[in-house]
Amino acid sequence: MWRRRRRVVVQITKKIPRNERGSCHDEEKRISSKVGMSSRNSRFQILNLHPLILAFNSKDKITTRIK
Repeated sequence: MWRRRRRVVVQITKKIPRNERGSCHDEEKRISSKVGMSSRNSRFQILNLHPLILAFNSKDKITTRIK
């Protein structure tokens, strides 16, 4: 189980083919706006937002590192 006071650093590398970028646009925009990533960045870090990881597809590479 996660502890609340631990800081979790998550790097998610997301690759979306150009023809699929329009699909599930709302979900990605909603998540990326919370994370604060620009639309062009494919890599970003999430701090203390680990429940958001569940929203991503299993295709994406997810590496977690606990500080």
